[in-house]
Amino acid sequence: MIASEDALLLYVHASAQVEIDPNHVHVELGIAPERVKSAVRELVALQLLQPCVNCGTALTCVDPERAAARVLAPLEQQAHEQRVAVDELRAGFKELSDWFVNRATTGRGSRSIELVTDLTTVLEVIGQLAGRATTQVLTAQPGGGRPEESLAEAVGRDESLIRRGVSLRTLYQHSARYSRPTAAYAERLTAQGAQVRIVPGELTRMIIFDDSCGLLEVQDNSSAALIVGDRHVLNFMTQVFERTWLAAEPFSRPAPDDAAKDAIDGVRATIMSLLAAGLDDRSIAKRLGISQRTCQRHVAEVMTILGATSRFQAGYLYRETQSRRR
Repeated sequence: MIASEDALLLYVHASAQVEIDPNHVHVELGIAPERVKSAVRELVALQLLQPCVNCGTALTCVDPERAAARVLAPLEQQAHEQRVAVDELRAGFKELSDWFVNRATTGRGSRSIELVTDLTTVLEVIGQLAGRATTQVLTAQPGGGRPEESLAEAVGRDESLIRRGVSLRTLYQHSARYSRPTAAYAERLTAQGAQVRIVPGELTRMIIFDDSCGLLEVQDNSSAALIVGDRHVLNFMTQVFERTWLAAEPFSRPAPDDAAKDAIDGVRATIMSLLAAGLDDRSIAKRLGISQRTCQRHVAEVMTILGATSRFQAGYLYRETQSRRR
């Protein structure tokens, strides 16, 4: 209710009277004067009681509909003004967002390569550019399997691209095959006309829209991206993608256990080759699209197999083993 029990009791009493005297009505109601005063303040604030004209302190009851009109009118006006302000702000942000994307797309801004460090903004830019794409979208996704929440966010956008006739090609690293959500996602899009391939080596994260704009990863900051509008940089990115695409193979479902064992052996062999070449765990993990911890686990297991007591010795023994096999 909008008022206390005392206020409602007073209002019911007042509605049956022509007028009431707030100084004596407590006797009629049988409640303390202080409670009556509090109830009067409530009803006056709600404009359900008002002073009688030329009647001293006497009060008279007001129709609730008229009281509501008086009380709610200024609140509704404030709400209307706030809605107008919100709409104006939203339109202003939308205009600024369009300008931001257009600057990267056309290269007309002071910089045709823009650094964005906020992941939310990066995702908004991707959504806007995907909505404008008309011919093709090229995507390289390193790092193995993608999180399910990322796939859920991407699938609707990618299916919309396909329905609009936009060619969609995506590259993953070999380890992504063993991620069930990523494999299911790739299978779903492939069935609709997209092309998905995997590569055994290193992959740079990038997205290219219609050869007019692209996003490129920022080292050591997975939440950031470079928005590229410069046609020379875009041309280089496209060439890198196309060369990698030619060396890639079609994405397939996770292999059976025996094939998976061979794949693990292949990953370990690649790790040891790179270790022998002098690369550290972080660089090796990045090239193979696996976590640094997984890389370290493989190295430790190979060291046990070879009987090596150090990483350097493991690399040397592996290289000697390979030389003897030749």
